[in-house]
Amino acid sequence: MVAFRSARREDALAGTRNEQSLAWRADIPPHNRRDSRRQDRHVNVEFIANASVLICLRDGRNLLVDPWLSHGIYYGSWYNFPPLAADAIARYRALKPDYIYISHLHPDHLDPATLADFPASTPILIGDLGHDHLRRSIARLGFTDIRELPLGELVKLDGADICILPGFDETADGHVDETSYALDTSLWLTDQDGRQLFHAIDSPTKPCDAGNLRRRFGAPDIAFLPCAGASFYPHAFPRYDAATKRRHRDRVKSERLRAFCAIARALRPRVAVPCTGSYVMAGRIAHYTEYLHQGTPDEIAAAWERCGPQDVALRLLATGDVIDGETGTVVENEMAPFRRYSVDERVRYAGTLRDRPLFHDDIAIPECFAVNFARLLAKARANLWRHQQRLGVFPAVDLELIVEPSDNARGLARQQQTYSFRFDQETGPAVGDRPYLRFRIDAPLLLMALIGAANWNNIEIGALVECEREPDQHMPTLHSLMSFFVL
Repeated sequence: MVAFRSARREDALAGTRNEQSLAWRADIPPHNRRDSRRQDRHVNVEFIANASVLICLRDGRNLLVDPWLSHGIYYGSWYNFPPLAADAIARYRALKPDYIYISHLHPDHLDPATLADFPASTPILIGDLGHDHLRRSIARLGFTDIRELPLGELVKLDGADICILPGFDETADGHVDETSYALDTSLWLTDQDGRQLFHAIDSPTKPCDAGNLRRRFGAPDIAFLPCAGASFYPHAFPRYDAATKRRHRDRVKSERLRAFCAIARALRPRVAVPCTGSYVMAGRIAHYTEYLHQGTPDEIAAAWERCGPQDVALRLLATGDVIDGETGTVVENEMAPFRRYSVDERVRYAGTLRDRPLFHDDIAIPECFAVNFARLLAKARANLWRHQQRLGVFPAVDLELIVEPSDNARGLARQQQTYSFRFDQETGPAVGDRPYLRFRIDAPLLLMALIGAANWNNIEIGALVECEREPDQHMPTLHSLMSFFVL
C-alpha cells in the first residue's frame, strides 16, 4: 500500500478518524423512520456500497439510492468490494425507506434480490427515459408506486426539490453511440435547508457537463462522482498478454482518476466523494480482478493531491460512514472492513470467490434434447436487422461468434461452432478483410441472451465473453446493437 502524507491530504481526510458512526451505535435505531431523525436537523448521507447511499433529509424522511446488497450479480460474476459484513447487510435490508431512486437498469443499481426486501408500496423514483424498460423491470418485482419524473425538471419531494437528469451526451471518453438508447440518469437534490447534493455515478459526466450543472444549480455541497468504470476491457481480451493488460489497466485507471479531478474542478462542490465501479470478479473468472481499472483509496488520494481542486474537500467513504451536509465532516463506521486497501488485498479477496458458480455453468441440456442453434441464431440476426432499420444504423463491420460447447449442455453444441454476419447486410456471413468484432461465448450463456434471460450489455460488463477486434478501439454502437440480437 502506498504511504502518502501531506497537509492537503490530512485536510481532505479530516473528520474521518476516531469517531464511531451514529448509524452503528446500538443505542440509536437505524434512521429509517421519521421518529429516528438526526439531532443535527440537516441533510446527511450514509454511504453503503458502490453507488448506493442513504440520504436522510432535514424532515427525517430518507431516500435510498441504487441499493445493491446481494452476491453474484451480472450472472454470478460481480461481488461487492469492499465486502459488506453480514450484520451490515441485515441492517440495510431492514430499512423502510420513504423513497427509492433507481438510476438505471444495470444490476449494481437495480438489483432484484435487494429490492425484494423492501415493501412493495415503497415509492420508486425513476426518470422518464422515453421507453418503458426500466418501469417494466421494476413493476415485475411487484412495486405498485413507480413514479416516472420528467427528465431535467425540478420536482417537489415533500420539502425537498429533486431533479433527475438525463444521461449526458457521448460516453465519458467522448465516443458516440449511434443507437442513442437512453440508459443512465443522475440525481440533483436540494433539501429544505438549501443544502445540495449531486449523485452522478454511472452517467458519463464530463467537465463540460459539470460546468453546465454548476451554472444552472450552483455548486453542490456534496457530489458523488465517478472515479472508475466497469467493462470487460482489458481483462477479457485474450490477445493481450498479462503485461499488456496491466498497461491498459493502469492507463484507463489514470484517465478515470484525472477525469474525476477535472469534473470536481468544474463543479466545485464543497465535498467530493469518489464512488461506483467498486467490485471484484468471481467464479472461474476471479483472476480478472487483477486487471480492473479501479483506483485504491491511496491511489485516489494521490491523484487528488496532483490535480484535484484546492478548495474542494475529498472524502473517502467506507460502508456505514455518514457525511454531514452542513459541515462536510464524516462520522466513521469503525467496523467497516478494508477501509484502506491495496490492489493485492482486492485480488486476494477475489481469490476466495473462485468456487462460486456462474449462472450459465448450472444450465443442463442433455445431448438427446438437441437444439437447432443455427436456426435460433438466424432468427436473432433477422430481429437485429429490423432494429437496425428502425435506428438507421448499418456499420460496415463484421461480427463473428465463436460458440463454445458446455459439458452440461451438449444439446446446444457438441463442438465449437462459428456464426458470423455483416452489420451492413441483411443476410450472409462475414466477408473478412474488414473491421470486425469477434466474441467467444459459452453456448448456455448465448442461449440465455437469445431468449432474454440475459442482456448482452450485462454479459459484457460481467466479462463473461472474450473479445477480439480490428481495429483495436472501442466501437460503442456495435456493442449496443448486440443487445438487439435476440429471438
